[in-house]
Order: sequence, then C-alpha cells, then structure tokens
Amino acid sequence: MTRAILTFVAFLAIQFVGANVVHGRGKLAELAVYATASLALVVATFVTRGVRRAIGPWTPRFALFAIPIGVGIGAFAITYARLAKPFGIEMNTANDLPLAVGFLAYVVVAPISEELFFRGWIQPVIAEETSQSFARLAPVVTAILFMLVHEPASYAPSLLVGLAAGLLRRRTHSVIPGIIVHALSNALILFYFR
Repeated sequence: MTRAILTFVAFLAIQFVGANVVHGRGKLAELAVYATASLALVVATFVTRGVRRAIGPWTPRFALFAIPIGVGIGAFAITYARLAKPFGIEMNTANDLPLAVGFLAYVVVAPISEELFFRGWIQPVIAEETSQSFARLAPVVTAILFMLVHEPASYAPSLLVGLAAGLLRRRTHSVIPGIIVHALSNALILFYFR
C-alpha cells in the first residue's frame, strides 16, 4: 500500500510542478504534462499489479451496466455545470482545444489511465491490505481520492464517476466498466459544450 500512496503523491506532484512550469504556455503544454503523468500512472500500475490483475476480466455484458451509468453521470455533469455557472463556478470543458485533442485527452487517455490507477491499483490495494471492515469502504475512499485530483468545480461529477467505477470494479472485478462510464461521461461533457 505504501507504493500506491507514494505513486499517488508523485502523480499529484508531477501535475502541480508540471502545471506551474508550463503555466501560461497554452493548453497543449498543460496536456503534455498531464499525458506524461498519466503514462507514469499506467506504467506504475502495470509494473506493480501486472496487466491482467490490474485490468481484470471482460465480458460484453459489462457494457450493459456501464453505458447507462456513464450517460446518466454525463447528463448530471452537464446539468450541474449549467446550474453552477451563474454562481461563477465553471468546469473545464476543453472548449479551447481542437476537438480531436480534447477527445484524445478527455475521452481516451484520462479514463484509461485514471481508471487503471484508481480502480486497477489503489482500490484493490486498499481492499487487500486493510481490515475487512475498512476494505468495504475501498470504492468510497478511492472515489474521494479520484475526486481530489480533479478541479474543485467538477468535484460532484468526479465523485459520482469514482463511486460508480469503484462499485462496478467491486462487482465485476474489472476496470473496463469504469473506463466506459468515465469515457462516456467525459464525452457527453466534451460534445455538449462545443
């Protein structure tokens, strides 16, 4: 569990330092830092957990659960963003990026890397290396950590994505449903605000 915590802290540090280094140099420079941190998460997850153990099994029926959940959370996020805007709370919707770059960053890279790290590594480590009563809270703890790496304006939708993905991971033993939920939610937000 120590390695997972250290990697999580390193991920936050890479994002913080990288964001400050490229601050003012444009959104693409910031995405390059995020992509580097994401790649580091995937490599760390695969090295410590193994590819099959991190990803888990896959059957097409997983999509039956994941698709409506992802669409529902995406719809919630859009409603949340619209209701919060008059109060000066604005979510990052990637409007300032070319569509292809935004799609790659928010619908492909982010869901895969974040779900592999949070649900493929952190959640199982919490479940395996803590007491049985605390292990039941692994999806909740992981969802809160997931929420904290996102911007404050998107805490509510991020927490919902984290909870849904964590509960799906517990039920299916796979990160693939969480990746689907995450990708669909992000895709709806990306395309709606275009």
